Amino acid sequence: MAFGADQFIPLRPVGVLGVEAHLGFVEHAQRVRHTQRSAHMAKPARLELLQHANADLQRKALQFLLFYRVHRRTFLL
Repeated sequence: MAFGADQFIPLRPVGVLGVEAHLGFVEHAQRVRHTQRSAHMAKPARLELLQHANADLQRKALQFLLFYRVHRRTFLL
């Protein structure tokens, strides 16, 4: 079963018919059957630097074009 998949839970009070309450949280360092990463987990930090590189280059090119458009009269003189 995939990590975080839906499971059936009893609707009766805890302890009825042998159902016992357990701690429902998982500690940070605890491994859970070597499952795959959940969809809500963050990507590795080393890839974070490359995510915005293309956007930064496009932004700088746009800034240059806007600067040239506004100040082109001074370049032509």
